[in-house]
Amino acid sequence: MNIACPECSTVYRIDPTRVPHGGIATKCRECGAAFRVETGDDAPAAVRTAAPAPAKTAPPAPPAPP
Repeated sequence: MNIACPECSTVYRIDPTRVPHGGIATKCRECGAAFRVETGDDAPAAVRTAAPAPAKTAPPAPPAPP
């Protein structure tokens, strides 16, 4: 089965027999996004991805001098 990273759309080919019941957490090699891969109960080849990892944000800027 093919899965795609929800952040950068990089496609990976995964053997569905290696995905355990309940899914597995994985990380994209290209962009580092973390997401879950699950097989559907009705169709083992179906893939559902969880919500993408939150975007990294820069720390807040220091306050302006008085």
